[in-house]
Amino acid sequence: MRLREDVSAVETDGGGVVLDGRAGTYWQLNNSGWLALNAVLQSGQDVAAATLVARYSVAYDKAIADVRSLIDRLFEAELVLR
Repeated sequence: MRLREDVSAVETDGGGVVLDGRAGTYWQLNNSGWLALNAVLQSGQDVAAATLVARYSVAYDKAIADVRSLIDRLFEAELVLR
């Protein structure tokens, strides 16, 4: 998975922002969302879930559900490509 060419992502103090240059809209992510997004883009959803488990001491089932939800929303917003 990767961001579309006209989509950029920037880290902020509280997480990150994903900007859709085509539509002129943006999404603000909290720290865990930003961590998950970067892990998914670099290594996939399983690594992203494991990263959340290690960082926030949440159950793996909860972490993978959250990561999958994030991925679904990114695809719905047409921000990412396979």
